[in-house]
Amino acid sequence: MQAAANTIEQGLRSAPNHPDLLHLGGQVALYAGDTVRGKELVRQAIKLAPKVALYHYNLGSALFADDDLDGALSSFRQAVRIEPRFADAFTNLGIVFSRKKQHEEADAAFSVAAKLKPNDLQAHLNLAICNMELREPDKVIAAITRVESLAGQPDSELLHQIGNIYRGLGR
Repeated sequence: MQAAANTIEQGLRSAPNHPDLLHLGGQVALYAGDTVRGKELVRQAIKLAPKVALYHYNLGSALFADDDLDGALSSFRQAVRIEPRFADAFTNLGIVFSRKKQHEEADAAFSVAAKLKPNDLQAHLNLAICNMELREPDKVIAAITRVESLAGQPDSELLHQIGNIYRGLGR
């Protein structure tokens, strides 16, 4: 990790306005726990290359980790505006909406993520949880059915999550 950080720092000294290097430097700083520097470097990359969805996505992830839900929401929204097929950005958008108790918006975001990644078990599980919060039992059952078909032989953790979803519906 330190070797990567040193290489990126060396690159930034010779090309201080290179958006990819700034973004990578931000990612390394975030990974090392220097969130202030990490977010600043990613923001600099965004200023230089505002149409790169990944930069907005990673800034959103860093803001979410700092519990800046409004900042994360803005960043994830920008990521999906730029790249409308960015399933992970829709997933994180849904997570932020869920955390903000905006379940209808979360449902819309999770639905897009599940459509973009139809074989992603977690996408359908997120959708089931959100629909449980919305008290939409038919949608919950459809999502759980998809989860079970994707899982094949569910492990104990998945069965526990499914049980909690049904308990949330009062079943």
